[in-house]
Amino acid sequence: MTAQRAHRSSGWRASRYFMSALGFALLAVPTWWLWSAVRLAEVPSESMEPTLLPGDVLAVRIDAYRKEPPARGDIIILRDPKSDGWMVKRVVGEPGEELVVASGHVVTPYGWLEEPYIREPKVRERAFVVRLATDEVFVMGDNRDRSDDSRDFGPVKLNRVVGRVAGIIWPWSRRTTIPRFVDIIPDKTPATNRAPGR
Repeated sequence: MTAQRAHRSSGWRASRYFMSALGFALLAVPTWWLWSAVRLAEVPSESMEPTLLPGDVLAVRIDAYRKEPPARGDIIILRDPKSDGWMVKRVVGEPGEELVVASGHVVTPYGWLEEPYIREPKVRERAFVVRLATDEVFVMGDNRDRSDDSRDFGPVKLNRVVGRVAGIIWPWSRRTTIPRFVDIIPDKTPATNRAPGR
């Protein structure tokens, strides 16, 4: 083999090694990100119908709140205050707010909370006021009549929040992303001065 051919062969091998290393890196980075930032969870009950159904498999971003607290409208996974399990609920009250909760509806500091995603409440409850600490959120299920939530166990400490539901990945027919209010509503406060249903 001439020196020129040996040089070409060596260069080809080096190029193949480089491309193999690059390919490995391109696979390793998203794999590492998925392992460190995303978890899967299965919806355990009907409390979030019609948005989430029992058996839906969810992609949960466990890195979502490392720099900011949950926002109103976020669907979150949290540790069950009454057991060692977990729950999936929607944030309706943000840290530091004062809310009024009445028969499944919510009044924020900006007015009645518009919630087109909920199953219209049949529940009849006495109105009450909630004052959230700066490390607390108030959560409720979209199926207000079938949900055990902050109306029962009170505000949720931020250190009990596991992550934000980013989408449904199974069953295949229900695959979708879960939008955030902060992404689709400019002032991030979907509220009105008019009571729901009036």
